[in-house]
Amino acid sequence: EPPATDHARLAHHAEGSGDATAALEHAQAAGAEAAERGSHREAAAQYARALRFADGLTPAEVADLLERYALECHHTDQIDEALAAERQALEHFRTLGDGLRAGDALTWISVFAHLAADWNESRGAAQEAIDVLEHLPPGRELARAYSNMARQAQNEIDVEATEKWGERALELANELGDDDTAISTLQTMGVMDALSERGTEKLERSLTLALEHGSDDQAARAYGGLVFEAVRHRKWTAATRWLDEGLRYVSDRDLDHWRTYLLGWSAAAALDQGRWDDAAADAQAALVNPHARLSRSWPLLSLAQLRSRRGDPEAQTPLDEAGELLHGDRGQKRVPVALVRAEAAFLAGDSQR
Repeated sequence: EPPATDHARLAHHAEGSGDATAALEHAQAAGAEAAERGSHREAAAQYARALRFADGLTPAEVADLLERYALECHHTDQIDEALAAERQALEHFRTLGDGLRAGDALTWISVFAHLAADWNESRGAAQEAIDVLEHLPPGRELARAYSNMARQAQNEIDVEATEKWGERALELANELGDDDTAISTLQTMGVMDALSERGTEKLERSLTLALEHGSDDQAARAYGGLVFEAVRHRKWTAATRWLDEGLRYVSDRDLDHWRTYLLGWSAAAALDQGRWDDAAADAQAALVNPHARLSRSWPLLSLAQLRSRRGDPEAQTPLDEAGELLHGDRGQKRVPVALVRAEAAFLAGDSQR
């Protein structure tokens, strides 16, 4: 049997020799192969290479390539790049008059904008997606838009709206046989249960389903929800289990966004148990990622809290960065910033502040 084609190597040589047609062909194939095996950094790099040689593609083909690139950038926490690519794809869909793909692109822009801590764009794009898609025959795109609205509500700790949008998303997803959206919605409702102290049954079920039928990102998000609940309620045995499993899973698959997030909660868990050196190591490891945005907030808060307890004058730097990232958030992330600010001021002897 002849050896499989090494598309990554051929794409590299084609680009070096200036063969645009071959570079485009092999880079797209290499990107798809890398994404399939969970090598998301490689996939993003290959799709970026393909986009450099995309002049001969139709607008629809360019938009499709932009969306594949955006998704891989999302996995690897290159959120600014993901947003820029998805916005370009949206413009192509609008020019083509493809309302369905435009509506779906708006949902993804909402997701990416949230991870970029651009709260206003995230909320606006989420609602615009609904406005566009509800005028078209209902499909997976509308189910995904409903699911994203549930996620918006969950982020703002709005139990009623989370349930309303979540039930709409689940009903449509189940009717369409859309397992991906059903799993994602179950995770959102599971996080709301965790916030409301109603247990982890939905999150654990969503993890099982994601590992059996879902995507890498869905499984990682389920681990994130389970870690969040365990650390928040100081369930240290469960926290250790989910952190160990989750960090191994996301590290094996280049899911940099979720690795940063989980390391942030690992730092918080270590800090809460008095393991200050471990907390410092986890926070510093999380903050190595140069592309991360919102996912930096949790390790930054842990690092600020640790430094303030140690009397380190540099405590204010990570605290200011976290405050800037979370400025404008209307939900669950405002309270931790205020608590760390209050503790830092108290430890500095500024009781009035």
